[in-house]
Amino acid sequence: MGNKNWDNDYYTKKAKAENYNARSVYKLIEIDKKFSLFNKKNIYVLDLGCAPGSWLQYAVKKTKPSGHITGIDLTACQVEGASTIKGDINNIDTLELNTKFDIVMSDMAPQTSGHKFTDSQMSLELARTAWEKTKEVLKAGGSFICKIFQGEDSNLLFKEIKPSFKQLSRFKPQTSRDISNEIFFIGKDFIKT
Repeated sequence: MGNKNWDNDYYTKKAKAENYNARSVYKLIEIDKKFSLFNKKNIYVLDLGCAPGSWLQYAVKKTKPSGHITGIDLTACQVEGASTIKGDINNIDTLELNTKFDIVMSDMAPQTSGHKFTDSQMSLELARTAWEKTKEVLKAGGSFICKIFQGEDSNLLFKEIKPSFKQLSRFKPQTSRDISNEIFFIGKDFIKT
């Protein structure tokens, strides 16, 4: 459900002023400040559900000139310095990606219905999809960032993911909208099984 005031909020204006495609970039900036995920240059990053591209923009900026950034989304998205694939992540063969990644990130969100339980279930499904793809393509020692709407089932997914990382945290950026029940799972040091 839209809110016309969102076009005028501080972070939306800041994103426009700083030439980012969306305000959501500030969530990633906050996550990176807290967890130091983009602290190397020559890294491979995969962004699941990358449109409109602000997370790609940040990843390119943080890893240039030697970073390798790939985004996948149902919506066509172009960001200078990143490779993008238009398609459903469920249908992307990991062999097609032809590499392993140091960071896999997902800011995917469902088209919300306004019904809290339905929305959290749809978000859970997207987060689970992101996690399944991550297990296939994340390097040992890699990091995982995934948005999910809070709910009882999100706790179950957290417990399922936890053994696969040396550190797994829940984090709600201050830049998330107050009314949003989104949080992020932040995994560091992937344990390849």
